[in-house]
Amino acid sequence: MTHRKQKLSAESLARHGLRFELARLLLQHGAGALEVARKTGLEVEQVDQIVAADAQEKERAA
Repeated sequence: MTHRKQKLSAESLARHGLRFELARLLLQHGAGALEVARKTGLEVEQVDQIVAADAQEKERAA
C-alpha cells in the first residue's frame, strides 16, 4: 500500500470514527442494524462488522 493510500485510509477512518462510535452507542441501546445504518450513513455490512467485533471483545473479556 502506498503512502498516499495509507494516508487516505487514515483520514477516512478519522472521518468515520464518530459514525462508528455513534453506531456502537445505538446498538448498545437496542437499535437494529438497519436502523443504525440509516441513522449513521454506514453500510449494513459495516454495522454487522461492528457487532461482530464487539461480540469478540466481550468473549475475550469473559
